[in-house]
Amino acid sequence: MFEYVIDVGPVGRAWLEATPRTDEARLVTGPGRLEVVRLRGDALITAEPYPGHRPVFVLVGGDDRHRARFLHTSRAVPPRRPSP
Repeated sequence: MFEYVIDVGPVGRAWLEATPRTDEARLVTGPGRLEVVRLRGDALITAEPYPGHRPVFVLVGGDDRHRARFLHTSRAVPPRRPSP
């Protein structure tokens, strides 16, 4: 499991930093620090491909200061088709 933090610098560039929080996560090479840009109102996408694709991060929920409560990082999986 990773902890994700989004930081916006003084000139408005946003960075997503992933820090491993479990022993298993430390065995996996995480993204480290990636620049992200706005895809739509509630979603960010990496500025450059990582690794070979551009992950989307969706901001979910929020508080009275408009800070996201959750960061959704999973890709959608199509439903299974029934076996014939």
